[in-house]
Amino acid sequence: MDNILIETAFAVTDWKSKTKTKASTTKIEQSKTGGGSTNIVPHTKIEEQLRNLIGKKAIDGDGEVAELDLESQACVLLYL
Repeated sequence: MDNILIETAFAVTDWKSKTKTKASTTKIEQSKTGGGSTNIVPHTKIEEQLRNLIGKKAIDGDGEVAELDLESQACVLLYL
């Protein structure tokens, strides 16, 4: 029983990740300029429902949160 639950959780996580990637790819394709053809793969009805459930911030990110610039920040490693 535990194995089935773990496999189901992994499948849902994988599906969510693939849907987020597909949504991001669609957004990039829609914002291309240059007049060439786009390579947009339409979302299925269930993918659209999952996108709505996940939410826009989970796909596009939160524009109000500053990104951490790791290259300019000093990294400190603590060993216990």
